[in-house]
Amino acid sequence: QYSTFLYADKAVKVIENFADQHLGPDNVDDDTRLFMYLAFQAIHSPTEVPTEYSDRFNETIPDTPDHVGQQRRIVAGMIACMDEAVGNVTAALKNAGMIDY
Repeated sequence: QYSTFLYADKAVKVIENFADQHLGPDNVDDDTRLFMYLAFQAIHSPTEVPTEYSDRFNETIPDTPDHVGQQRRIVAGMIACMDEAVGNVTAALKNAGMIDY
């Protein structure tokens, strides 16, 4: 599985588990905090991304004879995928009531 998916899925699970254990209606604990350092591997080497992300840029980033266009689409796809993953983690924080926590 693509590491960006793995990292985001794990972060969401950590947030949900923390909220269930410490922030439920019967478990309000003002002294307990969650610290999470989430360092995605994207957009570092290797420059790979599921094609559903790089294909989004087929019309805006043209092919080039030297393959620079194709490489740019992959990098753009990596950024788009990471952006989606950050959105998923942010949504989990909001759903848990932790966005301003």
